[in-house]
Amino acid sequence: MLAGQGQASIWSALIVGYLGVVIGDCIAWAMGRRVGLQPDGFLSKAVGKKQVARLQRFYERFGDRTILICRQLPGFRLPCFFIAGASGIKLKRFLLIDGSAALITTNVFTWLGFYYSDDLVNIMAGLKRFRQGLLVLVVIAAGMIVYRVAIYQLERRKTTRPK
Repeated sequence: MLAGQGQASIWSALIVGYLGVVIGDCIAWAMGRRVGLQPDGFLSKAVGKKQVARLQRFYERFGDRTILICRQLPGFRLPCFFIAGASGIKLKRFLLIDGSAALITTNVFTWLGFYYSDDLVNIMAGLKRFRQGLLVLVVIAAGMIVYRVAIYQLERRKTTRPK
């Protein structure tokens, strides 16, 4: 948007956007490489063993294409790239696949920002509404998590209680 308003060069926006995305993805990959995929490890605790198993099966089925697919799906990138690092995909291979896919997404979003920069005021108002909606979703999700933890603790106490 800044490039569209003449406050920055479109080429610098494209380069900075691309590098930011790829470096962020490499951080997720490096975290996975460092932590690994232990059954009771960080990722299993964070998202659940079933979800980790699903992603692993997805990797087995689609291989390197998983990185291409997850690159386009917000919310899947971090766990996907984490598992890519943990499962031993070499950094060069990861950069080749993710970097190629990032060329598409970063260019699309940078050019969209450039062309629609005149609508900045409307977009910012929309973002304000989005943040309010997101806050409601976060509160609901937090409530669901608290409820699930409470149910889990009650079930655990029932099974460990001596008879």
